[in-house]
Amino acid sequence: MARAAILAAAVALAVSAPAARAQSLGEVAAREQEKKARKPASAGRVYTEEDLKKAREAGSSAVTVLPAVPGVGTATREEVDRDAASAQNKEKFWRNKAAERREALRKADARVQELEVRISALRTDMNPAADVQDPNRLQNIDRQFREAQEALQAAQREAAAARQAVADLEDEARRGGGLPGWVR
Repeated sequence: MARAAILAAAVALAVSAPAARAQSLGEVAAREQEKKARKPASAGRVYTEEDLKKAREAGSSAVTVLPAVPGVGTATREEVDRDAASAQNKEKFWRNKAAERREALRKADARVQELEVRISALRTDMNPAADVQDPNRLQNIDRQFREAQEALQAAQREAAAARQAVADLEDEARRGGGLPGWVR
């Protein structure tokens, strides 16, 4: 009998415990709904720079200050305008540099052509009417020919260096913060 009473008490507890638990969860849910109904729906807090400055000054641990990364973050209108002007100045700089190097290459190529024409003229200068009385005429032509050839070799080296400078310009511009289109 005692066993039957204990068994009946155990069954009663087992049946009433989940019901009591479910009832308390229902009450909690009802209370939460009432709270939400009383509280107006808000879009959330909008933090401004001044809020963050105040939090930093107060030493609040709620604000995490990340290390500054150049070019990332908010910028004032003056900074944006200054950056745009800087970009325009960079573009102008690289376009001018490209024009200077192309002009130097054009001049070097023109000098090479001029010396080639001069050498060609010295090779074919067999006109006996010119300086017929000069006993050193052939020696003078030979000396002029050698000088022109040396000048041609120097001009060709200069033209090759100018060509290489133009070829390297795009890579220099990229490393210097310029865009490839600025030097094409």
